[in-house]
Amino acid sequence: MPIEDKHSAIMHHKTVPLLCMTCGFETTIKRPDGRTAHALVEAGYLRELRHELDVLRRADYLFRRFPKSRHKLKASHEQTTPNDSPSDEDRAFAEALAKDQELYDHLKNAGFLLTGRLRFVTQAVAELADEVNARHLSCDNCETGILAPEPGFFSSLC
Repeated sequence: MPIEDKHSAIMHHKTVPLLCMTCGFETTIKRPDGRTAHALVEAGYLRELRHELDVLRRADYLFRRFPKSRHKLKASHEQTTPNDSPSDEDRAFAEALAKDQELYDHLKNAGFLLTGRLRFVTQAVAELADEVNARHLSCDNCETGILAPEPGFFSSLC
């Protein structure tokens, strides 16, 4: 859904379900104004970026655990050549990766170099968090978390 549609959807929706990204507190907001709608869309993007950052950090940890592996999924995100014949470390990497289906799917379906993407997403999270924090979307329950539309809110409108 394009960003303009997200703003419009939030502004014209009778009640928008919100969730704190820190403590999980659930609340609602009724027909937010334009500035609040914009802030809520940004908060939704922040939640998605934080999730991606978590996945990228797990990838980084796994890659560091197996520094000599040139498994095809690892090699494609490090700009190295994969091994033609899997080594013991490649097999150990594959076994560890199989325990994290979400990470496996992300590495399989996304094209990026890990170090560059990790740096970019880390910076984007920091910048967007500053913007969202400045818009006063703090959670009334924990007072440190940020309120955002519940995951799946925008896709449920399509």
